[in-house]
Amino acid sequence: MDLLHSRGYKLALVTNASDDTLKIAKKELKALKKFDAIITRNMVKRIKPYPESVLKAIKKLKKDPKTCVMIGDFPQDVKAGKAAGIKTIAILGDNGKYTENTIRQLNPDIILKSIHELVEIFPSLN
Repeated sequence: MDLLHSRGYKLALVTNASDDTLKIAKKELKALKKFDAIITRNMVKRIKPYPESVLKAIKKLKKDPKTCVMIGDFPQDVKAGKAAGIKTIAILGDNGKYTENTIRQLNPDIILKSIHELVEIFPSLN
């Protein structure tokens, strides 16, 4: 994530977690400070897999949806990105043994085994 941010990408966290949960997580996870926008369940009427939170993040970042990508490790992330009309990247990671079949059926634009593979997909914008 640090590398993507340093390469000039705007990053948003779209989470189904609550504001309270995020507040606790921010104390433990310094990486959360790297996001340019954070959208929680408290900020929308309908959480993922509905697109509202994704669209809200795009608007907050002041980006054109055509230039945005939803990156996630759960089926609801892929569904939300597709419903928002943007590209989707699924990262199987540790959850892949449980989610891979469902994610493949959703046909994301790209499927990665690890978050570390993102650096190969996103060149520097600077």
